[in-house]
Amino acid sequence: MNRTHIAPKRLNLAAPTWLLAVLAAIVMGMAIDTTALAAPAHKDATAAVREALNQSAVAWSAGDLDAFMRVYEDSPQTTYIAAKGPVTGYREIHDMYAARFSGAKPVDLGALTFDILDTRMMGPAYALVVGRFHLTHADGSKPPASGIFTLVFHRSAAGWRIISDHTS
Repeated sequence: MNRTHIAPKRLNLAAPTWLLAVLAAIVMGMAIDTTALAAPAHKDATAAVREALNQSAVAWSAGDLDAFMRVYEDSPQTTYIAAKGPVTGYREIHDMYAARFSGAKPVDLGALTFDILDTRMMGPAYALVVGRFHLTHADGSKPPASGIFTLVFHRSAAGWRIISDHTS
């Protein structure tokens, strides 16, 4: 029996390897640097959130509850969490604050300011914000107060609004 040995053809991998290297270089060169794209969006969101909080603080300090509440999303799911427990719903949060604002003069409420410590984007329409609030009374009638907060902001047609507020 005569067996013929047929050697397998060697594949010339040099050409396909070279081609793959060129294609990889092209694709990598065309790849989008998402961190570069995210930076302007993050910067814009941080500025918008900062402005929303500043407007809210000015409204608090002026004793204007409705303007203060504009920073919250008008939704039954908006949540405020404090030491006494959660308050769910825009109207319920409004009513909780109304008790503080009722009959109070701006001087009684104090001057409110915020320091944003960190802003993290959680997608294009959500941001997690960690910060500190400061409440001072110029007349010295009450000691200064401060605390930490974690806010989840949602970007809607109305702008950046709080959907979850945990303040302590």
